Amino acid sequence: MEFPSFLVTLLVVLNLFSLSTTTFAVVDTIRPSDILRDNNNTAILVSKQGTFGLGFFSPTTSSSKTRYLGIWYNKITGNQTVVWVANRCEPIKDSSSSLTTNNKGNLVLFSGQSNNRVLVWSTNSSKQAREPLVQLLDDGNLVLRDDKDSNTTKYLWESFDYPTNTMLPGMILGWDLKREEQQVWESYYKIPGDKCDIYGTCGANSKCTIMDDKPICQCLQGFEPKNQNNLSQGCMRNSFVSCNDKEKDVFYLTTELKVPETKYTWASKSMKLDECNAKCLSNCSCSAYGYNSNLDGSISDLAIGTECVLWFGDLFDTRNPKAPKETLVGSNGNSKVKKAVIIIAVILFVGLVLIGYYIYRRRCIDVAVADVIVIDNHRCEKRVLHLYSGHFVLILTIA
Repeated sequence: MEFPSFLVTLLVVLNLFSLSTTTFAVVDTIRPSDILRDNNNTAILVSKQGTFGLGFFSPTTSSSKTRYLGIWYNKITGNQTVVWVANRCEPIKDSSSSLTTNNKGNLVLFSGQSNNRVLVWSTNSSKQAREPLVQLLDDGNLVLRDDKDSNTTKYLWESFDYPTNTMLPGMILGWDLKREEQQVWESYYKIPGDKCDIYGTCGANSKCTIMDDKPICQCLQGFEPKNQNNLSQGCMRNSFVSCNDKEKDVFYLTTELKVPETKYTWASKSMKLDECNAKCLSNCSCSAYGYNSNLDGSISDLAIGTECVLWFGDLFDTRNPKAPKETLVGSNGNSKVKKAVIIIAVILFVGLVLIGYYIYRRRCIDVAVADVIVIDNHRCEKRVLHLYSGHFVLILTIA
């Protein structure tokens, strides 16, 4: 059976177009004649197995339109998971970027049009390749090698030698013989830092303290263990809140506690201390409330941007940042004992504040003393968060 000539031509054209598209989609190399341009967040190089892609992108966490050349996980949908950036300190203002190799065999990144190009970044290898070949490998390593060299693993430059903020499998830190530089991984934050950082370690209405690298669970004042043989099950109140008789509700004071989980909270930016107190006492579901003040008596924002916070229901994820320092302000005993303990606690607390203020006036020190925290070498500032509950009062110092 004979096909019309125009149909044969059409089939050939479509077939060639399909082959061309497939070849472009899996390209993982840059050769001297290649010039790759910004492709609107789409990878311009893809490793053979499609694991990693290299291309231009703008950070999703910023409204800025600046462009960067980076490597990301190509199979992860949604926001790009960038693992390496070439021009981290030299962002490009628009999408006029181009990537190619120069006559010295280096991979170079330009911004601007061909008649007004500006060099932004280069591999800057001291060894010149006769026929430079840039390849993106399936481990995320971008390498520069000489295609004339039979040893395909002899790299003149590789991105693994220049990590940014991500450690990929196969990267090695230590003394770099080629660059004669020491590489060190510096972690600025990790979680969990210890077992008390694990949510719910001590259950509800309990505080967690690390002692000898082990978590110790203790009930908050006014609570008792649900199970004496297993303190990690949390605590329950040892008496009911007197919703209809607010004078029977007393407060306990505990210092230096991390703020409980804020899932069930209510907040105000303008409420005064006594108003915050009354707001909590007027609601039988209110378990605690928090307040924040500065050394000079003025009010400073809490970490969540508020002056007064109310907690409802059980209190979770509360811990001591270090060895506990508790000051009893109230108990369930008779009113005379309560008043005596309150007076003593207030005197001790005022004394500590005065000592802290004296130290503050004398000099800034490098550690926290009497709730005075060093912010930097030139400024000392105190921020104290008071957490009041229907049966206890907590004080948490915030850096």
